[in-house]
This record gives sequence, C-alpha cells and structure tokens, in this order.
Amino acid sequence: MSHDDDLDEKLAALAELPVPPPSAALLGMVRAGGAVTTRSPWHAVAAVVAVAITIVVVHTWVTSVREDLASLPPTWFYAVLAAWLLAFLAPLAVALVPRRGSVLADSGRAALLALVIPAAVTAMSIWLRVDGPQTVIPTPDNALRYIASCILGGLEMAAIPLIISIVALYRAALPSHTRWLGAAVGAANGSLAGLMLHVHCPIGGPVHVAVGHAGASIVGAIVGAIVVPTVRPRRSATST
Repeated sequence: MSHDDDLDEKLAALAELPVPPPSAALLGMVRAGGAVTTRSPWHAVAAVVAVAITIVVVHTWVTSVREDLASLPPTWFYAVLAAWLLAFLAPLAVALVPRRGSVLADSGRAALLALVIPAAVTAMSIWLRVDGPQTVIPTPDNALRYIASCILGGLEMAAIPLIISIVALYRAALPSHTRWLGAAVGAANGSLAGLMLHVHCPIGGPVHVAVGHAGASIVGAIVGAIVVPTVRPRRSATST
C-alpha cells in the first residue's frame, strides 16, 4: 500500500467520527450575545420625516405664513399641501425602503419617481394654482428676483433634511448604481422646499410657482444625482 492510499484511509476514518460538542466557552459567548434585531428601513424614513417636518414648522413659525392665506380657498390650500407632502414622502420611501423580499433599494422605482415627481409638481403648480385677491403677482422687473429668492430659500431650508436623507441612504444596503437613489431623495427634499413655500410664499403667477416653488424639486433631484454617487467611492475608499 502506498503512502497516499494509507493517508486516504486515515482521512476517511476521521469522517466517521462524531462531531465534537462546542466548548463551554463558545456556548457562553453565544448565550451572552442575546437576540439580534434587524434594522427597519421605516425607522430611517420616520426619522427623516420627523426632522424635516420639524424644520418646516420652525421655519414657517419664524418667517410667518403667507400673507394672502385668508383670501385662498381652504379646500384648495390643504389639498395642495397634501400633494406636496406626498411628493416628499413617496420618493423618500422608495429610495430608503427595499421591495418586499429584497435587501437593496430599487433603483428602477427610484428613477421613475425622480422623473415623475418634479414633472407632477410642476404641472400642479401651473394648472392647479389658485391666486387669491391678496396674492402678489410678479412684474417683469421683479420676477427673477422673487424666483431666485424662493428657490434659494427653499433649498436652504431643505439642506439639513437632504443631508440626513443621504446619511440614512448610506446606512442601508445599496446597489452598485446609486445615482437614481440620490435623485429620488433630492427630488423628495426639493418637494419639501415646495411644501414650505406653499405655506409661506404669498407670490403667485404660473411662472413664479412653477419655477420658484416646483423648481426646487428639479434642482434637488439634480443635486442628489450628483452628490450621492460622488460620496459613495470616497466612503468605500475610507472604509477599506
């Protein structure tokens, strides 16, 4: 019998031996660990929403509600407010919460909402807009100044919720391509800016509301699509 045959027989004999029980030290470590709870993505959504709504309320309380509010139809005002809130919640939830049975966020659905939400709020701002008797209608001389003021003010207010949204995004399992997830959270927080402006800004007219209010959702989507994929390689490089 060759040396190799003898070694094969000894290894085969070892396979027939019973598996030794785990040591007491190993069992103690396992028992001491306790139950492990999985992270719920809905907790992240709730945290972002809580911070975002708090910032909107505080901002509105400091800067006051729109001066033409009393001249606007209440049903219209609250219906459009609910539409802005939905435009914030829907893309945020899609970007942070995976489909049922999956551990990764769905880039396809995020891409759809990143495109649909800015288009929808722009259309709403043009065709479902209501200007009351006390609403300020811009003139050619001040139209650009009003638009720039609203876009910059809205995005400044939404900056902290956007940063928190990106942090929550990177605490979850991510697919290899994150551009559309970034666009979705950007569009969501741009819509949050539109929500705040709907409550605060007394300026009307189709151009101002479509560009100055709904435009924040478009700018937010572009910013998110640029920032999130840019941050991801740096994060991966520092973690390796």
